[in-house]
Amino acid sequence: MEVASFSEIEEEFNKRVQRIVWCTAATVDRQGRPRTRILHPIWEGATGWIATGRDSLKEKHLAGNPHLSLAYWDPQHQQIYADCKAEWVDEAAALSASLRALGESV
Repeated sequence: MEVASFSEIEEEFNKRVQRIVWCTAATVDRQGRPRTRILHPIWEGATGWIATGRDSLKEKHLAGNPHLSLAYWDPQHQQIYADCKAEWVDEAAALSASLRALGESV
């Protein structure tokens, strides 16, 4: 499905990610091999927040290639696929404000 603008799918996207919550995230390691893990992104519009440490394996993968793919699935076979590009936000205040706006505890 080609989408010209996130606004075309935003309502349905939000419904599904709020219901399904957990997704499989794929990154690429230093040898170009795919690596997957289970994540719980917090979505703010078209921005998905994930947490990781600066010295984690996930960080090393994203430093080499900032692109990742997210796949959500549920037993009713409703899927969501998101192709993303990661970037760092180190400012705790900016992240805290975003999470508070979403009603998440900080």
